[in-house]
Amino acid sequence: MPLSEKILNAQKELLIVFDSIPDPICIIDKTLSIRRLNIAMADILGADIKSVLDERCYRRLLGKESPCEFCYFKGEVGSLHWFECKYMERTNGTGNHVFELTIYPFPDTTSNNAVFHFKDVSDRMKIEKHLEKLGELLKKRVGEKQSEIEKTRRRYEEIIDYVPIGITILDERRAIMAANPAFESISGLKRS
Repeated sequence: MPLSEKILNAQKELLIVFDSIPDPICIIDKTLSIRRLNIAMADILGADIKSVLDERCYRRLLGKESPCEFCYFKGEVGSLHWFECKYMERTNGTGNHVFELTIYPFPDTTSNNAVFHFKDVSDRMKIEKHLEKLGELLKKRVGEKQSEIEKTRRRYEEIIDYVPIGITILDERRAIMAANPAFESISGLKRS
């Protein structure tokens, strides 16, 4: 098999692998143009692959009219801290999805391309919101229980104070920790 045919076969295989990745992925160049995208990304965008090529990433992926303020390509290339758009939201037939963006620079820095990998984090975000609500509910319930305990404590203190029988509470050394007024009048001891 001639070398050119081997190269074409390898290229086809790589495109098959790229298109089979279930996460939406695209390759963006320094002009902020979409150079390549996989089938998952085309599905998310609701378009065929060819119609998206050469469109500006900020317009097509994020629905913005201008590049992100902290665009990956405006900063020091290779630094993952130079981009503002960490999440992309899309609504399709299965509901609203949130994708977390990770950018991988090409190892060959002369190409000035980067791989934009979008990971669906919708379920994680829903779980985090539910956990946040559960945390708030738990705090509320703990506060309600604490208030209920405090009311019960005050009620029993009032009952003990007005019971005509002398009542005292002793510690482990049998020293008086608390006593009601009836105990004071019977024993002659005063509460401190």
